[in-house]
Amino acid sequence: MKHLSRRTLLAGAGLGATASVVGYGHHELTKDPPNRARVDHVYVTVVHEQSHTVDLLIMKDETPVYMRSKTFDGAEDESDPYNTGGGNFEDLPEEPAEYIIWLQLDGRRWDTFDFSEWDTLPAGWEKGNFPDAVVVGYTIGNEDREEGPPNVSLTVRAADPEQTGDK
Repeated sequence: MKHLSRRTLLAGAGLGATASVVGYGHHELTKDPPNRARVDHVYVTVVHEQSHTVDLLIMKDETPVYMRSKTFDGAEDESDPYNTGGGNFEDLPEEPAEYIIWLQLDGRRWDTFDFSEWDTLPAGWEKGNFPDAVVVGYTIGNEDREEGPPNVSLTVRAADPEQTGDK
C-alpha cells in the first residue's frame, strides 16, 4: 500500500475545501433572490350595503405572524360609487419577509397571495424586481350581481414610497 506524503494529503484537502467553498459561493450567487417585502397595509372595500367579516392570516416560514378577524360596514348608499364601506387592518408585521397572505370572506374559501410564487406576481413585476413594500386590497361586492355571494377581488400593488416614508 502506497502512503501519501503529508504535503500531498494537505494539498488534496486544500483543493477539496476550496472547491466546496467556490461551489457554495457560486450556488448562492446564482440563486434567485427571495421575494422579501413589508406588508404596508391591507384594506377592505365594501361597495354594497351589507357588512362583511374578513379574516386575515399572514404566514412567515409556515408560522402565523398575524391573525385577525374584523367586521367591516357596508356602503351607506351603494348607488353612490364614491361612498364605500370597509377599512384597514392595523398592527401588521413591519419586518420585510417572504410572506403568504390569506384572506377569507364570511367563512367562505380562502384567497391567497404568496410572495415566493413568481407566477402570482402582478403584471409589470419581473423576477428579481419585487417591491420593498406591498399593499393588499380586498374588494367586496358588485352592482351587477343581484343574488348570490358578492364578487371578491384580491389586488396587490407596490406601496407608494411617498405614503410609506420609504425613499
